[in-house]
Amino acid sequence: KGLIDNSHSVIASQSAVNCQAIDWQIIESADGRAMQMNAGAELATGNVLLFLHADTQLPNHAITDITLAVRRAAWGRFDVCLDSPEWMLKVVSQMINWRSRFSGIATGDQAIFIKKTLFEQMDGFPQQALMEDIELCKRLKAIGKPACIRSKVITS
Repeated sequence: KGLIDNSHSVIASQSAVNCQAIDWQIIESADGRAMQMNAGAELATGNVLLFLHADTQLPNHAITDITLAVRRAAWGRFDVCLDSPEWMLKVVSQMINWRSRFSGIATGDQAIFIKKTLFEQMDGFPQQALMEDIELCKRLKAIGKPACIRSKVITS
């Protein structure tokens, strides 16, 4: 969609400021979040993949948190905090974290990470329009429990 919504130029301008030390590239894929994440994962060269929504911010120590977490689990996620002063959304955030910890199912706004070899073994995200993150997590939890990092990502 970058040719239509100008996202390529926005990404390039932001990356020049914020991502100087990161080796990145813009890729194009078919429509659909699962297709796009799978395309990015296929080109990724690291041992661990992190799927981060555009409206989600990682804590400053996220890389260290992930590095330690993948020593004990092949995949995982962060706790989430909804970016709002509303007390009810703070309660919702906590309930999301409890649900995820209890069920072993994460959602994309929790910054799911996974060892690349396992992601490839699972054939990536399923090609479905919605809830591809939940479906992948259902398959992953059959293999092993997720690492649940208590540090919070902030998402809108």
